[in-house]
Amino acid sequence: AARSRYKLTTNAWRVWESTMKNQYPENIKLLEQLRITQKLSTDQYLGQLDIYYSGQIAGLELLGGVWHDWFNWLVAKGSVIKWLHTLEK
Repeated sequence: AARSRYKLTTNAWRVWESTMKNQYPENIKLLEQLRITQKLSTDQYLGQLDIYYSGQIAGLELLGGVWHDWFNWLVAKGSVIKWLHTLEK
């Protein structure tokens, strides 16, 4: 079960990363241009930034879930001690 959960979370992270990660510069530049040219009000601009950053936060939370599920998988298969020993080297 732990391995399946880890695989599902990792796949979700990869999908998020491939679609969202590199959109930052383009999205922010576009929003700034729209605000400067007054095609977006300040309220609209801030609302769009809020939506964008909420998506970024969700991605970070998903990545945290990947790490959490990975560690749970190590625990489930009894590999935590072995992994900790690799950190000592």
